[in-house]
Amino acid sequence: YYTLSFKHDYVDRDWTYWRATIYDSDMKEYANYSYAGNTGATSTSDQIGVAKGTYYLKVSRDYYSSVQYALKVNYKSASNWETEFNDSFYTANSLSINTEKNGSLMNSGDVDYYVFTVSQNGYYTLSFKHDYVDRDWTYWRATIYDSDFEALKTISYRGNDLTENVSEKINLESGKYYIKIQRDYYASVKYTLKVNSLKQGWQKVNNVWYYYDSTGNALTGWNKVGGSWYYMNSSGAMQTGWVKVGGTWYYLNSSGAMLTGWQKIGSTWYYLGASGAMQTGWVKVGPSWYYMNSSGAMQTGWVKSGATWYYLTDSGAMATGWVKVGGSWYYMNASGAMQTGWIKQGNTWYYLNSSGAMVTGTQTIGGKTYRFDSSGKWIA
Repeated sequence: YYTLSFKHDYVDRDWTYWRATIYDSDMKEYANYSYAGNTGATSTSDQIGVAKGTYYLKVSRDYYSSVQYALKVNYKSASNWETEFNDSFYTANSLSINTEKNGSLMNSGDVDYYVFTVSQNGYYTLSFKHDYVDRDWTYWRATIYDSDFEALKTISYRGNDLTENVSEKINLESGKYYIKIQRDYYASVKYTLKVNSLKQGWQKVNNVWYYYDSTGNALTGWNKVGGSWYYMNSSGAMQTGWVKVGGTWYYLNSSGAMLTGWQKIGSTWYYLGASGAMQTGWVKVGPSWYYMNSSGAMQTGWVKSGATWYYLTDSGAMATGWVKVGGSWYYMNASGAMQTGWIKQGNTWYYLNSSGAMVTGTQTIGGKTYRFDSSGKWIA
């Protein structure tokens, strides 16, 4: 883009003494500027985009003055500026999705056209910002057209808007579209526009994963994506590890997917139901019963549940029948409860003391003496 700087010796009149006109290589007028005699300081034009090439500058007079003037063309290479003449659908400048393009209406009759391509169906917004103009009038209108030049939406912008204006979501199918920028009131200040494709599906933002639906909204709460369930917090951030939802604990792996069934987390086994809920207390998995404490950790060894003792093997499965623990034998009934006192197995009597251990040898029970062999069988 370029700006044109023009200064001159002072003339005590506010009449227009000089006009500067810029032409392209085909001698087509590109822009023109006028300068009053009593303008004391250097006058620098607003920025205007130009394509690479040869241009001509003509300085002419409205009123004659022989005083000296000085001019300078200031140029800066920039790929994000419009290039004139883009004043029709057929000469529209190319606009890439999610990339800013700067432009200006270089005179009161100028209009700017842009063309962009949507590669997939979805929701899009149009961002527009501009240098400040101290009026609340509508200075610019942006109209979006389809490939048949049918207008889809028009958005207006006021001169004293201080912030970037982002349109409502626009549902576009894949294809070619155009944007026309025109004036209501003329201002040659710079504007910047951008077509934003709204995020869809999984997106990583600042090292955090989010999932966006087809309208560009970040999902929150429980969501099934593919064949897995994921949990997003209130800001939409995907969670991992242990999460508590509605009083229930769930475990989400490093990819965020909710786990079910047996899971070893750290050095501890947990059982997560079909809904992903962490289980506590007694849980039957297959033919076996398991006991999970209040934190969900699978227990092994002796466990007291209520007033009853149970024994859980190294795999966590509840034992039944005869079990040797340490150097002692214990008997667990069909429900797994440890037995005490006299029990009969077949035609044989055994005695289990108050700790549940089977006795052998000579024992005094209830004031009487009994003898048991080495297998615990009562013999006399």
